[in-house]
Amino acid sequence: MKRTLLLAAIVLCFFATVQAQTIEKIEKFNSQTRAYKEKMDSVVSQDYKRIMQYDERFNLTKETFYVFDGTWTISGIDEYSYDAQNRLISNTHYSFDGYTDERSNYQYNENGLLSEWASYIFEDGQWKNRTRQTFEYNSQGLRLSSLHYHGEENTWLPDMYLEYTYFNGLIEKTDLYYYWIDVETEEPQLELHERYRYTYNEKMLCTSFIDEYLYNTDEAYEWVPAQKEEYGYDEQDNRISYIYSNYDETLGYVFSYKTELVFDDHHNTINSNSYEYNESSWVLDGHGEFTYDLSAQAENIAGFDLYWEDDAIVVTNKLTSASWDYVSDAWSITYYYSKCTGVEEQNGHQVFCWPNPVQETLNIRMEDVQQIVIFDMEGRQILEVNNNVEAVNVSALPKGCYLLKATLENGGVSTQKFVKQ
Repeated sequence: MKRTLLLAAIVLCFFATVQAQTIEKIEKFNSQTRAYKEKMDSVVSQDYKRIMQYDERFNLTKETFYVFDGTWTISGIDEYSYDAQNRLISNTHYSFDGYTDERSNYQYNENGLLSEWASYIFEDGQWKNRTRQTFEYNSQGLRLSSLHYHGEENTWLPDMYLEYTYFNGLIEKTDLYYYWIDVETEEPQLELHERYRYTYNEKMLCTSFIDEYLYNTDEAYEWVPAQKEEYGYDEQDNRISYIYSNYDETLGYVFSYKTELVFDDHHNTINSNSYEYNESSWVLDGHGEFTYDLSAQAENIAGFDLYWEDDAIVVTNKLTSASWDYVSDAWSITYYYSKCTGVEEQNGHQVFCWPNPVQETLNIRMEDVQQIVIFDMEGRQILEVNNNVEAVNVSALPKGCYLLKATLENGGVSTQKFVKQ
C-alpha cells in the first residue's frame, strides 16, 4: 500500500512541478518591462532550429520548429495570442512528427494576476480537456492556493489542492491535498498527503527545498522525507550549486546528482557542470558553456522569456551561443537577433526596479514616476517618496519582501515586488 501511495504521489508531484514551472514562466513574461530594443529571430543547432515571428507590438506570435535529417523539415508550430494588455491568453502547438496537438488558455483576475490555466489535447477530431489550474491570491498578490484538475471526457475532475504559507513575503511551506473518491458515497474527498518546505539564509536566499509525504503508520501519521534540493551561493548572491538527494529509509538522504555554475561579473552563467553520484564520489556527466553580448540586456529582447526554459542558467545579457558536452551527446546552439524598429519603447507601463534583492539603493526604471509607496506583505505602508523618483534608499528597511507601488503623472499605477537583504 505504501508503494502504491508513494508512486501515485510522485507522479502527481512531477506534473505539479512541470505545471508550476509553466505558470512561473508565463507570469515572468507578463511582468516584463517590454522596453524592447531587439527581438530574437532564430535559434539554430546542428540538427534543430526554431524561427520566431512577432506582431507590431513585438509579441511573439509564431514559432516554427525544424529538425535536420539531410534536409530541414518542419516538426511543429507554436502560435501565441494576447489581450490588449499584452498578456498571453493562449498558445497552441501543432505537431508535424506524430505527436498530439496541444493548446493552453490563460485567464487573469481584475489585478492582472493569472487566475486560470487550462490545457487541451486534440484527439479524434476535437479538443479534449487535459489539465487545469485555478489560483487565489491575497491583497498583496501572493498566491494563497491553487486547485489542479485533470480532464475526463468533457469535464474537469479535481486532483490536488495546494495551500501556500509565507514568512516575510517568502514562501515557507506548500501543503498538497490529494483528492480521492469515497467508494460508499462516490463523492470526492480531500486529504493532506504531501508538503514542500523551504529554508532561507540571512540574505533571504532559498537554501533548501524538502519534499515530504504524510504516511499512515499503524500508530499515527508521520511525515516521511522523499527528496531534497540544496542550493549554494557566491558572494554576489549567484546560485552556484544545486544538489539533489533522495531519501532512503535506512541510509537517510542519498546524493543523486548536482549542478555547479560559474558566473561572470554581470551575473550571467558562463559555465555549467552536471554530476551524478556514483557510490561514493561525484562523476562528471556534462559540461555547458555560454557566451554573451554585454552591450544588450536580455530583458530588452522580445521573445526571449517565452523561449528560455532553463531555470538554473541565469541570463542577464544578450545570449549569443550555448554548447553542451555530455557523456552520451554533444551539441551547440547559436542565437540570432534583429533590431526592433518603429517603436522605441513598447508599453512601458510596467515599473522595473533593481538590484533585486537590494541592500541600500533601489533604482527605478519607469518614466514620469510621481510617487513611490512601499508596503510590507501585511499591507502596511512603510515608505513614501514623491516627485520624479529615480531611486529609493531602502537601507533602513528590515529584511524581507516588499511591494513597490509607482504612480505616474497620468494617474497610472504599476507595482513590483522586491526583496530587502
